[in-house]
Amino acid sequence: MKISRIIAAGAIASSIALAQDGATPNAQDGINSKPGIGAHADFNYSYLIGLPQDWYLGDDAEAPSGIGFDIGLRGRIPMASILQFTPEINFHYAQLSMDEEGCDHKFKQMDLEIPLMVRALVKERFYVAAGVQLSLNLSSEVSLEQDDISLGGDLGKTDYKYKEDIDQAGFGFGIALGVGGFVMERLSIDAGVVLGLTDVYPDIDPLKNDLIESMDGGKQMTFKAGIGYWFL
Repeated sequence: MKISRIIAAGAIASSIALAQDGATPNAQDGINSKPGIGAHADFNYSYLIGLPQDWYLGDDAEAPSGIGFDIGLRGRIPMASILQFTPEINFHYAQLSMDEEGCDHKFKQMDLEIPLMVRALVKERFYVAAGVQLSLNLSSEVSLEQDDISLGGDLGKTDYKYKEDIDQAGFGFGIALGVGGFVMERLSIDAGVVLGLTDVYPDIDPLKNDLIESMDGGKQMTFKAGIGYWFL
């Protein structure tokens, strides 16, 4: 009887231990120790830094800022026991704006972004990441817009939009830093920042634009918060 009780107790203890191991995913020993691919999306907030004081009609105007999003694919290539190379390819959209006496100067951006990141796992469930980000501009538009302009009398209202002769740089380069953690073995949340090192709007002809004189030195700072999921 005593022997059977000891065997039964040992079996119960082993079952509990196995159940606990199965319920706690290990980021180093699980899928994160193998090559894989997944999806990633984030919400971001961007603003321009480094603009000359008189970039806008000779005035000390505020820098454009606004929100956007990224969505794309992410790879996972193990480099060492706690290091991974996690390159991404993302579609990026953002709209920065600046209010000017009831009008909005809007800077719409669509880019193909390629973050090349190295990730270090910390205490199995958390990670820090650092690397560079390359970007290729797909489309851009700079415009001065105003909605609901009254025409007077009973003529109603109209909208106004004037497109500036300004193009975004075709190529961008920046430094990227991030942190994150695993909610489950395949699901993670993260936050990061990208500091642009190249001018966003380098070629502006003041003779063709009435309000914007120069955006030389204007680089983009972006803060991101997102979610990722490993398919493999």
